[in-house]
Amino acid sequence: GGGGPPPHADTGPVGTLGPARDPPPPPLAGDLTVDVAIIGGGFTGVSTAYHMSRRNPGLGIALLEARALGNGASGRSGGMMLTGIRPDPDTDAAVSEHELTRQAIDDLMALIAEHRLAVRHRREGSLKVTTTQAAAEAAHAESERLAARGLPVRFLASGELGDLLRARGATGAVFDPSEGVLNGVDLIR
Repeated sequence: GGGGPPPHADTGPVGTLGPARDPPPPPLAGDLTVDVAIIGGGFTGVSTAYHMSRRNPGLGIALLEARALGNGASGRSGGMMLTGIRPDPDTDAAVSEHELTRQAIDDLMALIAEHRLAVRHRREGSLKVTTTQAAAEAAHAESERLAARGLPVRFLASGELGDLLRARGATGAVFDPSEGVLNGVDLIR
């Protein structure tokens, strides 16, 4: 219960926290015979290995990474957990994409909780800021269309931003409480 942060949630700037320093793994000592070899220890490789092993526990799976897990782009990502896929989709596509990506974030949060992973993360929402009056009016109209379709978004006029955002020139913002940020290296390793 309670109003505190969830287990392993971080109250600091999650995206700027450095990766854990792991010693480099030893090189593969010899030939390896497996059912599936997955090359690359980023988000895609680690997720594929995890889900494949859960669905097919009898499979021999090897995850091969040249350096360290999360060494490439996955480990250097900003860790943003955002809804939507394409810029400026029509309303039906926006609703569909939001539902799909929100469910993916829900699933990721459930995985972290289920395995009690020490992943620094926060899911407090995000703001998509406008900087012109025309953009603010368009964002306001779009957020009302999406809210009418059941999405949890709402428009905040510049005067409503208060302590959420102090940015010169902000004319408004769309707030989506289902978004967040996590430290990708924590998740992968």
